[in-house]
Amino acid sequence: MSRATSRQLRKTFSNLRFKARVVVAQLPELFVPGERKVLNLGEIDQDDSEELSNCLALVSQLTKYMQWMKAEFMSDNGHCVDYRSLKDSTLFGQYTRACRRLREADLSELTDAERKAFFLNVYNVLTLHGMVGHARLPSSPLEVRGFWRRTCYDIGGLVYSLDDIEHGLLRGNRQHSGKVPFKKEDDPRRRFSHTVVDPRIHFALVCGAKSCPAISVFTAENVERALDGATKTYVQQEISINVYKHIICLPRIFSWYGQDFGDTKEEIIQWCSQYMSKQQLFNLELMNDMCFSSPIEMQFTDYNWRLNALPPKQAMDDAEVYRRQRIQRQSTATRPFITSSISAPTSFDEESLSSHAACATSLQSCPQVAEYDADDGFAQEYVGT
Repeated sequence: MSRATSRQLRKTFSNLRFKARVVVAQLPELFVPGERKVLNLGEIDQDDSEELSNCLALVSQLTKYMQWMKAEFMSDNGHCVDYRSLKDSTLFGQYTRACRRLREADLSELTDAERKAFFLNVYNVLTLHGMVGHARLPSSPLEVRGFWRRTCYDIGGLVYSLDDIEHGLLRGNRQHSGKVPFKKEDDPRRRFSHTVVDPRIHFALVCGAKSCPAISVFTAENVERALDGATKTYVQQEISINVYKHIICLPRIFSWYGQDFGDTKEEIIQWCSQYMSKQQLFNLELMNDMCFSSPIEMQFTDYNWRLNALPPKQAMDDAEVYRRQRIQRQSTATRPFITSSISAPTSFDEESLSSHAACATSLQSCPQVAEYDADDGFAQEYVGT
């Protein structure tokens, strides 16, 4: 069996194990929904009672904790989290004590922009809190039974789950999976629901999966600008256009929440176009010009539900070794002047120097290893610039 075949088999079996764990975890929730878990219960520290006596001061303090956690325990691009280190950190312990004060918060003191930024931040930090609360870190949020329905904070005496925040508040109490979050007309949480749905929130909410957008920290002052930036980044990275096949490939988010972006395929594409790059807009215009006889086909990419966790340090070290070995082998195979018999020149003449400069240049231009899959035990290589 070749190395490539063996590697593919290992990856296939790993995916099957992952899907089996997800099914086993979610089956009980279909028949007997589990109880909600409110994560900010416990005694409130009275030492800072005066400092955090109003809601705005508390929101500001929790925002700072988010910024500190992002700087210390997340990757530079905001896509991955070091959950294990976060769980045992002093900083996270301080945050968990501070977030108990949310039970006394009066959200009516906040403006619409402040509430919007607040709930975006709360959703993302509640996801982190929910993940690190498990004795064994799950390999996916889907492995946690009813994760988005059961993971909650008490805010102002009212309990909000992740689903309540996303669909009940930020999406204006719209249906999700056939259910309306706040069914009763007299539900006190409904007064904080957005009356107009902002589709950009889908590129700011991080549910714990690898295909989620990067984690950002929002304030009332930067929320509009930050949402524009997050949406632009996600659209330009995740949308691809095949001009000749008349296909536009969108992230799965546009399939799940299509009504938030438009009622028709054309409206969804039009909404996306305002955040596309110049190259994407050129391809879209070219495809429209070529599609007189056949309509544009819309497809959706698969969603990677594996946990957005940073791999262990040892795995990163192994990936780096693997990366260098592959670069060495590929350079040797594709560049005749790079061979194992090359020795240091006895005299540094012009020809020797140019030869070694060419070697260095070729090494830099080789494909890089972009990701290490800890479950499969080998690095994934993506050929590109």
